[in-house]
Amino acid sequence: SPSAEFFDLVAAAHTATASAPAVAALLAGADLGAGPVVDIGAGTGLLTEAVARARPDAEIIACEPSVGMRAVLTSRVFSDEDLRTRVTVTADAAPDLDLPDRISAVLLCGVLGHLDAEQRAGLWRRVTRRLAPGGLVIVELMQFQEPMTLPETRLATATAGRRRYEWWFGGAPDEAESGVMRLHSTWRVHRDGAPQPEREVHDTYRWEPFGLEDVVAESGMTARTLPTRPGAPP
Repeated sequence: SPSAEFFDLVAAAHTATASAPAVAALLAGADLGAGPVVDIGAGTGLLTEAVARARPDAEIIACEPSVGMRAVLTSRVFSDEDLRTRVTVTADAAPDLDLPDRISAVLLCGVLGHLDAEQRAGLWRRVTRRLAPGGLVIVELMQFQEPMTLPETRLATATAGRRRYEWWFGGAPDEAESGVMRLHSTWRVHRDGAPQPEREVHDTYRWEPFGLEDVVAESGMTARTLPTRPGAPP
């Protein structure tokens, strides 16, 4: 993914303040003894690491098909002795995961919209067959459930050394495929205080928007909405 170079610049803050606290709170009292936690679409490993810190007894399988993202993920694991003993990194993509016979929990954060209905159905079949009784599936969805136009908006700014990085995001319904969006990320890199970027990196991908009720219908499981951080409203 072209975004791999910049991913942690903005994802680290979101993970630390929203995803990680919510997931850690849910896993705090969970029985993870039946099998590993499987992080599907682990990206650069931010949430993988947060789960490992929250549950030092957990074995984790981190699956990431993108070479760029997986390079950062692997570096994160290799640079920490504790993670190296408990985290297995695989190149598996969600549609054709090689799952162990029994798993305690599954993380699907920012992943399901990349899959079409047939791929999601296959994933749910494999997950539900292997999920231990009382096991957890944690899903993070985008905040829109139907295709819509999202004007390009600057969502984040970060600085490293003499460079300023801006993340711009937008999207629109796919003109060729009903019920699907094309989402666009643009990274602009500015030198010192220069108003014009010295470099732009673009990333476009297909996304099927849907809500929690769709997850319930497709998976056959019960679901509830979690707060984005302990004590916060859903």
